[in-house]
Amino acid sequence: TQGNEKMVELILTRAIDSLAANGVTPDRDMWLKQAEEAEKTGFIKTCQAIVKVTIKVGVDEDVKGMKQNWIQDADAAINRNSIEVARAIYNNAVMHLKNKKKLWLRLAELETKYGTSESLDNVLQRAVTYCPHAEILWLMAAKQKWLRGDVASARRILA
Repeated sequence: TQGNEKMVELILTRAIDSLAANGVTPDRDMWLKQAEEAEKTGFIKTCQAIVKVTIKVGVDEDVKGMKQNWIQDADAAINRNSIEVARAIYNNAVMHLKNKKKLWLRLAELETKYGTSESLDNVLQRAVTYCPHAEILWLMAAKQKWLRGDVASARRILA
């Protein structure tokens, strides 16, 4: 990407639009495979951009269908050890369906297993912002602070 992450996204968006204008229906599985290949070759920003631009390609328009498709895609990516692809799917999914607790829980679970404590904190902070009535997310955020010895922060979260 040579430091031009935004250009990757722009080029991919134009490619998708061009394909659609010429009557070519992009195949979501092909795009996800391309994202996985980008991840495996170390082009994480390209991987993320592919997922961001193609996240709604070939997905049902109803919320339940979208959520189910994205969870299946992310689970399949994890099973193929494509953690960055799964992370990108969940991060984009929660931006489209911000108030879906299940997606936030899945992303938090992914960060717990494969991310850093900072990335998990970031996810949980965003999660409780968009799902303020989801007690489990608040409890997870407090537990993470407590596990790292930050009892004062854990208490503030639960206060």
